[in-house]
This record gives sequence, structure tokens and C-alpha cells, in this order.
Amino acid sequence: KHENYSNLPNKQYRLLVRQLSALLRLAVALDRRQIGAIAQVRCEYRPEVKELHLRLVPTNPDDSCALELWNLDYKKGVFEEEFGVKVVATLESAAVMIS
Repeated sequence: KHENYSNLPNKQYRLLVRQLSALLRLAVALDRRQIGAIAQVRCEYRPEVKELHLRLVPTNPDDSCALELWNLDYKKGVFEEEFGVKVVATLESAAVMIS
């Protein structure tokens, strides 16, 4: 592990760093091309099955966001392990998300 991480004063700080790091990995994955391809993320936690559903709305309705979805699938393992949940992502159309 990193020296700075090891030098944190207690377990609570290390836990916070691990959790924030896991969340940041998801955010980075969803901005893989660094063009703001994902306009909106809606989260729904289903405790009965321990799943976190991410409903992703693309900025451009014609964009499949394939690279972002692939990268999210690649990087979600750390988050799943840290929080004990399965991450399930779906790409939704902007029209579906308008309320």
C-alpha cells in the first residue's frame, strides 16, 4: 500500500479512503473518454438482493457509451468488494428519464 495511506491515524480514515477510492473508480469509468458522455446517473439500491442499479443517461442520445459501460464493468469490482453489493448498469434514453 501507499505510505501516506499507511500513515493515516486510524482505521476510520483508512475505511473512508477505501470507500471514496471505490466510488471515484466508478466516476472515472463513466467519464472514460473525458467528453461528458454520461449526462445523468440515477442510483437505486435493492437491499433484498444487494444490488446497486445505475441508470445512465447519455448526453448524446445516439451515443451507445460502449467504452464507458465496458470500463465500468472492468472497474466495478473494487466497489462491489468494498460495499458488498453487485453493480448493475443500464443505459437509458433521455426520454425515459424525463419526469
